[in-house]
Amino acid sequence: MSFSFLLAKGRGVPKWISGDEQYLMWFIAGFVDAEGTIGMVFPTIAGRYRVVRPYLSLSNTNLSLLSDIVRLTQSYHSRIVLTRKKGSPTSRNGRIRRMNQWSIVIVQRAALKAALSNLPLRHLEKVAKTGLALEALEGCGWDDMKTRYLNLRTEIKDGVFELATTAASNLGRRPA
Repeated sequence: MSFSFLLAKGRGVPKWISGDEQYLMWFIAGFVDAEGTIGMVFPTIAGRYRVVRPYLSLSNTNLSLLSDIVRLTQSYHSRIVLTRKKGSPTSRNGRIRRMNQWSIVIVQRAALKAALSNLPLRHLEKVAKTGLALEALEGCGWDDMKTRYLNLRTEIKDGVFELATTAASNLGRRPA
């Protein structure tokens, strides 16, 4: 979607990008900046062990594109999963999905560290979450990291709300 100007419908990564490691990393970084998620979960295992589990996911309806990315970045041990099935309701307005949505997921610690270290991300939210994820992969306190991660998420949501409020206010002042 965000990169539709680069891709013919139903196609994968263009050859001029897949043939150059630097272009490929910039392409994937732009894709992650636009449609990816860098997140963390904080499970408690057997009621005693608290673990910080960072992950990277990238979602899209173009399975060919995601398959190419997995093939071209085999060292990241990613996999593709069907995350939203065609015909299921969306989370917004109850509309019905017209296409399957697929996700690449990287959770293996060494692969995730390599991916996050190599991708030249630019989106400020993704850069901040990458920093926390890399700290978590090096080892950190569960309570401290959970607090910092949740604070960052709140800061991001507050920033988005502030921008939306400003935009709405500015739209109200425009001449007809």
